[in-house]
Order: sequence, then C-alpha cells, then structure tokens
Amino acid sequence: MVSLSIIGHAVRFSSPALRFFSLFIYSLVLIPGINLIAPFSMFIALHILHNKSRRRHPVFWSTVSHPLHSIRSFILRRRRSDIESQNCSSAASSLAETHTGFLLIGLGCLATINMMFVIDVELAVFRNKNPDSREDDEWGFGQVLALLLLVVPIRDFVSSIIEIRRKRREHDKHAEERKQHFEDALHTAIETNHIPVAKFKAMIENGADPDTPIKGHKVVTLFQLSAYLREVDLMNFLSDRVDINFDGGEYGRPIDVFIANGDRELVELLLSKATINIDLPHEINPAFKRMAEKNKHIEAARLVFHRAFKSTNLRATIVAMTKILQGLSENHCQAGLEGLARFTEIVEWREAIRPAIQEMIIGLNAINWDVRRAAIKGITRLAGIGEWSEEIRPAIPVVVKVLTNPYIKDRELHAVQQSLSCLAGIAEWRAEILKLIPGLVEDRDGFGWHIALNQLSRLSQISQLQGEVRPALTKIIGILKGSSALVRGSTLTALVPLARIAEWHEDLRPAVMGMVTALADADSSVRTQALQSLSEVSQFAEWRKEIRPAIPRMIAALQDSDVALNASDSLLRLAKLAEWREDLRLVILAMIAALKNSSLNQSRHRFLTDLSALVEIADWSDEVLSAIPCIVTALKHSEWSVRLGALQVLSTIVRKSKCCAEIHPAISAIIESLEDPYPKARATALSTLSVLGKTAQWREKLWEAMPRMIAVAKDPSWDVRKVALESLSQLTDLPEWRKEIRAAIAVMIEGLEDSDSDVREASLNGILLLAKIPAWRGDIRPALRSITSTLKDPNLAVRLHAFEGLSGFVRIAEYHEDLRSAIMEMIAALADTDSDVRLASLNSLLQSAEIAEWSEEIRPAIPTIIAAFRQYSDIDGLQRLAKMVAWHGEIRSAIPEMIADLCNSQSDVRDTALKSLSVLTEIAELREAILPAIPGIIAVLNSNPRARKAALISLSRLADTAHWREIRPAIPASIAALRDPSLVENALECLTRLADIAKLRAEILAAIPAVISVLTDSRLTVREAALKAITRLATMADPDARLDLLVPGPGVEDWVVGCFARVLVALGWRSQPNIYKNLQYYEPEFLMIT
Repeated sequence: MVSLSIIGHAVRFSSPALRFFSLFIYSLVLIPGINLIAPFSMFIALHILHNKSRRRHPVFWSTVSHPLHSIRSFILRRRRSDIESQNCSSAASSLAETHTGFLLIGLGCLATINMMFVIDVELAVFRNKNPDSREDDEWGFGQVLALLLLVVPIRDFVSSIIEIRRKRREHDKHAEERKQHFEDALHTAIETNHIPVAKFKAMIENGADPDTPIKGHKVVTLFQLSAYLREVDLMNFLSDRVDINFDGGEYGRPIDVFIANGDRELVELLLSKATINIDLPHEINPAFKRMAEKNKHIEAARLVFHRAFKSTNLRATIVAMTKILQGLSENHCQAGLEGLARFTEIVEWREAIRPAIQEMIIGLNAINWDVRRAAIKGITRLAGIGEWSEEIRPAIPVVVKVLTNPYIKDRELHAVQQSLSCLAGIAEWRAEILKLIPGLVEDRDGFGWHIALNQLSRLSQISQLQGEVRPALTKIIGILKGSSALVRGSTLTALVPLARIAEWHEDLRPAVMGMVTALADADSSVRTQALQSLSEVSQFAEWRKEIRPAIPRMIAALQDSDVALNASDSLLRLAKLAEWREDLRLVILAMIAALKNSSLNQSRHRFLTDLSALVEIADWSDEVLSAIPCIVTALKHSEWSVRLGALQVLSTIVRKSKCCAEIHPAISAIIESLEDPYPKARATALSTLSVLGKTAQWREKLWEAMPRMIAVAKDPSWDVRKVALESLSQLTDLPEWRKEIRAAIAVMIEGLEDSDSDVREASLNGILLLAKIPAWRGDIRPALRSITSTLKDPNLAVRLHAFEGLSGFVRIAEYHEDLRSAIMEMIAALADTDSDVRLASLNSLLQSAEIAEWSEEIRPAIPTIIAAFRQYSDIDGLQRLAKMVAWHGEIRSAIPEMIADLCNSQSDVRDTALKSLSVLTEIAELREAILPAIPGIIAVLNSNPRARKAALISLSRLADTAHWREIRPAIPASIAALRDPSLVENALECLTRLADIAKLRAEILAAIPAVISVLTDSRLTVREAALKAITRLATMADPDARLDLLVPGPGVEDWVVGCFARVLVALGWRSQPNIYKNLQYYEPEFLMIT
C-alpha cells in the first residue's frame, strides 16, 4: 500500500482525509491575499512572542544575544553594532526599542520545517521502496534537475553576501573619511574660535556624526564649542541631534556653565529641550543660588525656578526652596518668594509651602524694595487660600503699613495698591483692612497725621475701600487749619489724589478755598504745597470758579523768593487753559520783575525757561516785547545757563512774533552770542539767526554775520557744527544770500569727512539742498566722491542719507559719469547687515536702472535685485523694473524660480511668488514665460484668501492668451470664489475675462446662476461688478433662462436700471412677458435703450 509520510507518520494516499486536506490547502494557496495570511501570522506571532519573552526573561536573552551577534558580525564584517541589534546594554528591553532578532528565530523555524519536509520525503521513499527493484537507488534525471535548480539560488546567496560585505567596507571607509574631515574641521574651529556654521550643517546632513569628540582641548564636541561661542543657530540645529548632556572636557555641560554665568537666553534655550537632564532639588536649587547672586541674573534665576514645575521630586524642592529664603541675599529672597508663590497653583504641594508664609511676612519688612514687592505679591497669591487665613492675618496690617513709607517707589506703590485691591475683594480680608481705617483719622501729633494722611490718600485709590475712606474727608478738610505746618502741608498733599475721585468733588469743594487761603500761610513749605495743589486741581472744570480769584495771589507769589519758582511752574500750568489767559496776562511782567530781583543764577535760568514756554503758549505780544531789553541784558550775564535761557526766550519770540522794531536791538546781541564760550548757547544763537534770516526786514542786518556763521561750522563742538550746517542749509533758498552761502559749500564738503555722524548727516542734507541750484553744481562735484564713500559709513543714519542723496543726484544728468563708481557700492550694500540699508540700496539701484548709460554696470546685479525684491516682497519695485524693456531678459530668467516658489511650503514665499507673477503678467512680452505657472496658480486657488485673490488677478491677465487648455481647470475654483465675500469681485473679473476664450464659454455659462445670485449682495461695488459681468455674458446666455431671478427691487440706482436693461435687451426680453409685466415702471429706460 502506497503511503505518504507526514511528521514521521505514515498516511495512505487513498485516505479521504488527506485528499480533503490537500484540496483545501491548494485552494487557499491559489487565492491571492489569503495565501499570505499563514506566513504573515507566523512572523507577527514570532515578533510579539519574542519581545514579550525578552521582557520576562532578560537574563536568558542577554546570554543568547552575544553568540547571535558574533555570528552576524562574522558574516557581515560589521564594525559597529546596529542600533536594532541584540547587543543590548540593559537587562530589560526598552518598550521604545524595536528588536529584529525574531527574524533569526523565524529563519530557524523555516529551516526546521524544511528539515522535517526532507525527512518526511526520505521516509516516504523508504516505506514505498520495492525490495525487488534496484532502480530506486540510481540517480536519475529528476534528482540531477533538482540539484541543478539549487545552483542558481546558492549562487545568488553567495553573491549577495559578497556584495553586502563590499558595500559595508565602502560604507565604513566613507564613514571614516567623514569622521576624519569632521574632526579636522572641528579642530580648526576650536583653534580659530570661529565656526563655519553652514559647512558643519552640510557635513552633518551628509552623514557626519555631530557627537564625534576631539581630544586635547577644553571643549571636545561641536555642541560644546557652539555653546562656548554662543552660536545660537547652530545650537538649535544640534540640540535634537546630539547628547546635550555630554559633560566631557574641561568645559563640562553647557547648561551648567550658562547657569553659572547667568546667561538667561541660552539657559532658556536649553531648558526648553525635553532631553535636558536637570532635576530638583539636586541641580536646580544650586543653579538657582548661583543665578540669583547678582541682580542682573535675577530673571535667569526665575527661569530656572520655573523648571521646577517639571521636577520629579517637587516636594523636596519646595522644602529646599523655603530654606533658601533664610539668611541669604536679597536676590535669593526676591526670586524665591516669587517662585514659591507660584507653587500654590499645585494644590497637592500647598502643605509643603505653608512654612514659607512666615518668611514672606518677614520679607514685607525687608530694606530692599524688590524683596518687599515680591513678598507683597506672594502674600496676595496665598491670601486666596482659605485654610491659611490664620497664617496670613498678621500680614494685613504690615501690607497697609508699607503705604506709610514716604520714599516708596511707584512700582512698589502700584504693587501694594493692587495687592490691597485683591485682598479687599475677599470678604474676610476686607473686614481686616476696614478695621484699620477709622484709627487713621484719630487725633494724633504732627508726624502721626503726616503718616495717616499718606495712608488715607493711597487707600482712597482702591475702589473697594473708598466707601470707608469718604467719611474721613470732613476731618481732613478741618485739619487744613491745624497748628502744625507739617500737618497743613501733608493735608494739601493728600487732597490731590483724593480730588481725582469725581464722586467726592462736592465733598471736597470747601478744600479748594482752604488751598487758596494757604497761599498766605506763614510757612513757605505750606505756600509751596498750596501752589502745587491748586495747579493740580485746576484740571477739574467744576472748581475753576473757586480757583480763579487765587490767580492774582499766585502772580504775586513770583515776588516771594521762597516760593517764586513753584509759583512760576504753577502759573505755567494754568496758562495752558485758554479761559484764564486774560487773567494771566500780567504774569509776563511779574516774571520779568522776578528775574531782575533774583540773586540766584539757577532761579534766573528757570524764570527764563518758563518765560520761553509762556511765550510759546499764549499770544501776549505787548507784554513779551516789553521784556526784550531785560532779556538782552541777560545775554551778557556771566553765567552760561542764564545766557542760554535768554537765547531760548529770544528764539521763541522770533518764531512767534511778527516783524517789529523791539527785536532789532537783540539781533546784535544774538550775533555776538556766536562766540559764547558755552556750546549750547552758540548752537541756540545759530538757530535763532536762521529763523531771523527768513524775514526780509532783518536780512541786511544779518548779512554781515554770514562769514561768522560759516566759521562756526568748524566749531570744536560737534553739536554746534551740526546746527551751523543745518542753519546754513535753511538759508539756501534766499537768492540775495547765495553768493555768501556759496562759500559754505567747501565747509559742507569737509563736513562729509567729520568724525561725528550727526555732522556728516547734516553736511549731506545741506549738499542735497545746494545741488538743486544749477549754478552751484560745479562746486558740489568734488563732494560726489565723498558721498559715495559714505555708503560704507559705520553709522546707520549716515548710510541711509547717503543713499537718499544718491537718489537725488542720479536725476542730474551731468553727474552720471561721476556717480558711475557708486553703482558697485550700491550693489555691495545689498548685503548690508541692516535691512533698512538694503532696502535703500535697492531703491537707489532701481532708480539707477532707468539710466541707459549705466546698463552695463547694472546688468550683473539685476538677478540680485530681483531676488531682493522677492525677499522683501517689494512687488511695486519689481513692477517698476519690469516696465524697463532693457531688463526683460533677466526677468524672464528669474520667472522659473518664481514658478517653483508656488510649491513652497512657506505661505509667505508662495504669496510673494504669486504677487510677483501677477504684476509680471501686465507685461505682454513676459506672458509666454509665465504660462507654465498656470497649474501652480490654479493650485493656489485653494490656499488662503490673500493668495487666492492674487491668483485670480493673475489668471484674469493670463486669460488674454489663447492657452485655454492650461487655464480651463481654473473655472470651477473661480466659480467657487463667488461665495467668498472678499473675492467675489476678482472672481467676476476672472470669469468674464475667461469667457473671451471661445472654447471655454460653455463652462463659463454654467456659472451664470452663481453670478446672478451675487446681485443680492449688500455692497454697491459688488452689485455693479455682477451686473457688468452679466452684461458681457448676456450675448452667450440661453434666452429661455429663468430671468425672473434678475428682477431688481424698487428704489435701485439708475445705473443698475440701465445695466439691467441692457442685459434684458441682449437676452431678448420681449419674449418674456412675465418679466415685462414686473418691470413696467422701468419702461422709459427700456424704451430709451431699445
């Protein structure tokens, strides 16, 4: 009986079960897809079981992995362990790793199956052998054929092994070369302290290992070197590619060095990386200490503290931070208090912060105001936690007490008021604060009232407490008559902030009379405070009636030497109110009298400064002109500040007053001031003379001063030289002085080489003004070379003015040959470090491109200019350049790159390319070159609205060409754009232009219902565009269309009626009786058109 051997067991060929099983298996193998399920299931099962086994039996697999790795290394000659090999460094495999060792097990299983198959075949042969025949022992054609068929796969297997080993050797060889090149470049960079960033980026992207260390230096890796040299761009590039925690070399970990140096920017950069190994309290707390030691590092300390929220041991950190607050520097306390207050956001850690409350209360009494402010903010945060009320309660009086500090800074005052405002919003603490207010108005000594009034005025600015402070107003007004000058003065000071609360104005009205009365107080400090308070409350219109009688007393106070300066300041403030200017007319004469009577130079200078301001504010010509003799006398005073004040007053009078004889005596004194020893006085005299020179009456008098003004342009003081050049420039438009001013040209040319940038700028502006006069252009020619050199001036403003000047000079044809050398400087400036200079050079080059004789010099720069236009999205500049026929060849060469940018992943690059192509489509000669962009432009129709608008404009212009096949896909997107309110007008224009292409009309006509729907738009311009579009499409429309959709309502504009009538005429409206009936009230217009 013939039998088959299956896993060693004999099965008869005639067995029905074998026949059924065979047919089932053959059927599965013949069905595509199903025949892969079995092998796939086997391998996926091996993969899952293998990785589970690695986790459960790490010791066994660690032992097995070594011989497996040795075998594979021998076969492949691998020099480095593959990251996915079995060479694990830990006993337990990481869940993040993917192990491929199961493939070896799978191959082993396949080999076992094959061996079992061979054994079964041999057993079947043996069992079915005919003992009477020896032919079965002889090799026949079948056996030889089977062996021959094995030759090809064996050859392929051997060849693949040889090829793999060859490629591995080449790879290792190239890897060694890359490593050597990288080490050499890193060694050079360390020696020169300069990193060629682009070169290293290219090497790393080509396969170089950025973690390659180099020995013998303080820094041993590229990341350490980039950190040492502060190459932030390279650090960002490397941070995700290298081990940023590497601590080799003398430099150590960059994060530790940056923390030690307090380098906030780089600390922030590294702490933002998830792979940085820094935890609390072992590392961040010491780092916090180091970074908080100096005031300039306080921000970096806060930054490090912020990292605490990601700590794995936050409770220990909070305890350690609380200890830091005890007995350390002010900066530690400030940063620590602010940091601990932030931890209250984490509910589960509040108990650990509780011991720090006492430290915060202690911080409220610190000497350093930054610490006090931090403590106040911390207490405010903690006050909202109900279970801590008992610990917080002692802090409330301390916070209020901070308000008594007379030297409190504005930032701290704002913090205290904000804190009390927050505390007053909590019922429990509002009650605590309100308890303190009645005690502030109890009878007390002078200094006690001073402190209490300070607190009351500041508490009044907190809206939640104003109701409790208001009853104290009567008491405060009453103590204006107190016996102590300190109390009276403090009351006047406190009334000013109280007066800012509009609801209290009626209550405080009696206090205004008290301020007026205080002007006659025996104590000068009270009179001073009364003047200041009255000037402050004068801004409230409802009190001006009470304040007005005080004006004569305030003017009289100018003669009181103790309060004269304060009176002057207060009157100057009152003079800004137009309704009181008539009352204040005598203030000029009173101020002149005070100037004469004053014995202090500082007071004289203040009076003159305030006098100048009064002249600027009001038109008091008679009083001002009568003061000129006194002011001229002040010009000869020995004190420079007095002379300067007098010149400033005269300068204001000259600008404000009309021509009058009173000014004449002052002119000689002003001219003499050109030789004043004080530079600012000389500069003020020059400015005044330039203003006088614009008045014809004084020009003859000033004509003699012109040589002296030119001489001052060489003054030792740079600000005087600057003002002299500016003053001379302002006089260039006076024809009668041009002969004299011509002598200033040489001085201005010298000024281009001045050591001061402001002087160089003033010289350049002056030469630009002088160049407008044709007769002087020959004298100015020598300046062109200096102006060209200023294109490289180290000062930004000078460089910008130089480009502005060149833009003016290139318009003068006779200078073209002299300025030819400046073209290369303009081109070089396109690489300037400042973007404003680059834009200025771009504008100058664009202007120069219009000059035909410079075309050969400009031509090499045209590609760079086009690239710059695209970089800065200067579409107007590109449009101007495109209108110059001479550069069409260069622009045509740049168009493919613009087309490629349509596919750029950055939206701004795509938008710029689209806008550039859009403006270039206006040039008929360039449209053929732009045609390949049509698919890209159509693709942009699905982008953002701004880009879609530019795409529609471009397609409208390209519709003039006959390339209808390329532009056809734009029709559906253009129709869809009709639904976008911001694009509807552009879509209408695009569809109308596309309809001019005959082969597209059938598709465009399908859009007519959508166009008709636009007629209901609320915007006039949109409706007009829709009607115009329908008018153009009407000749192609179907006369049987539903025209009732087109019927406008009554009261529409005449142009709508006219346009609509033309549409109906074109469509054959007579055949539509229902429409005719609806439009009978428009019949005159239709009859006129038809």
